[in-house]
Amino acid sequence: MSSLKFRDLFVERVWGGDGLARFFGKQLPAGRPIGESWEVSAYPGMTGVVTDGPCAGVSLDTLCREFPHEILGEQLLEQDIREFPLLIKFIDARELLSVQVHPDDAYARRYEKMPWGKCEMWYILQAEPGARLIYGLAEEVSPEEFLRAAEEGTIERYLHEVEVCAGDVMVIPPGCVHALGGGIIICEVQESSDLTYRIYDWGRVGLDGRPRALHLDKALEVIDFSLLRPKKGYPLTVSDQRGDRQYLSACQHYAVELITIEGKWEDPDDRRAFHVLSVVEGTGRVVDSQGSETGFRKGESLLLPAMAGNYRVEADRGVFRIIRAYVPDLVRDIIEPLRRYGFSDDEIVGLGGEGRRNDLAKLLGR
Repeated sequence: MSSLKFRDLFVERVWGGDGLARFFGKQLPAGRPIGESWEVSAYPGMTGVVTDGPCAGVSLDTLCREFPHEILGEQLLEQDIREFPLLIKFIDARELLSVQVHPDDAYARRYEKMPWGKCEMWYILQAEPGARLIYGLAEEVSPEEFLRAAEEGTIERYLHEVEVCAGDVMVIPPGCVHALGGGIIICEVQESSDLTYRIYDWGRVGLDGRPRALHLDKALEVIDFSLLRPKKGYPLTVSDQRGDRQYLSACQHYAVELITIEGKWEDPDDRRAFHVLSVVEGTGRVVDSQGSETGFRKGESLLLPAMAGNYRVEADRGVFRIIRAYVPDLVRDIIEPLRRYGFSDDEIVGLGGEGRRNDLAKLLGR
């Protein structure tokens, strides 16, 4: 059981387009607005199926159920995590998405009978000049005023708009009002959840020609009204003989890095959990601890099971960039190594985003 690659899982969205074909070279179904490619998923009803190798034709949820130690690893099992906890996506927003908010784990378990809420982060891969998105609230507002504005169609005054460009990082905790803007392609790393409470949809109709449902009652219960004008994420970069490694975001649910490779890069960590590698530029290969080699290119993702051990990534030619996602031990995988690289605790806390849900701030007493 080495590197696992999965069949394409494309999702039609009313705001989607053909950007994933143009940016990544993906073979999209003709004439359909594809908004999302679920790269690595074990979400019920949308679980990835392995394309080749000994596990060809087997779904990720089945592998996790039958081989939890090999796939998930001891670190997750010690936390009693026995389902694949992450969902990795590429998203093409041809148009502005609905204004929405996600619940946290506690709310999801109590009211939706689901194991996880939705904490997520976006890495901006491409943005048209002047592209903007909605990120938090622009001014203080009471739940009653916000509800009235949503119902009357005057909600825009309360929405914080941010202009973005390629390389920007947006950390979106549960409770943060947000909407991805048109003309933007991203990589999204999130909990394995599809819980979204739609607040406002710009008078748009869905793919069936009917207005899409709103979820105002639930949204008002989970919105964090203290998240005013949050700032973009501030990645921390370390450089050594292996290449550049940017820490993009970190919380209890995931850590996300951007690794730039010219030549080869070796995983420096003693792994006890899976890693997901998604290529955003170039072509190359990954070689695991047993010498098994798997090639992948821009727009493809690999799941490296915990049993694959340490690995190295080799570029075919030129620059090879991958986004790496995993479930961290925040002290061991984030705080201690970044302190060794000379970053202050305040800089490290910035990886967790703003607001009261910053897991790094809790650990570091900030």
